[in-house]
Amino acid sequence: MLRLKTFFHEPSSYLTSLQRSIAQAFHRLYRQRNHILHGGITSSIALPPTLRTTARLAGAGMDRVAHGLYVDNLKPLELAARAKLAIAMADRHMPTDSLVSLLGS
Repeated sequence: MLRLKTFFHEPSSYLTSLQRSIAQAFHRLYRQRNHILHGGITSSIALPPTLRTTARLAGAGMDRVAHGLYVDNLKPLELAARAKLAIAMADRHMPTDSLVSLLGS
């Protein structure tokens, strides 16, 4: 509930913060990948939570890219550009349905 209040009060800053958190999760995944591939370390204590977090994010991202490509006829870079622009332009004075549409279709 608190997250939704924050989202509707300051959508652009909330979405930017969310984007930053997701990027950090994927950076953790990349570091774990380096441990495995370059160091042969598979017993990292951080590996299970990293996989648990990023697997869902990766799946949701691939779903959105596929939807954008096959339904909206948008190439992945076009979809990313539109998303970045929508986040930058998000405003607390936007209609609620416009803000909700930023969360995905």
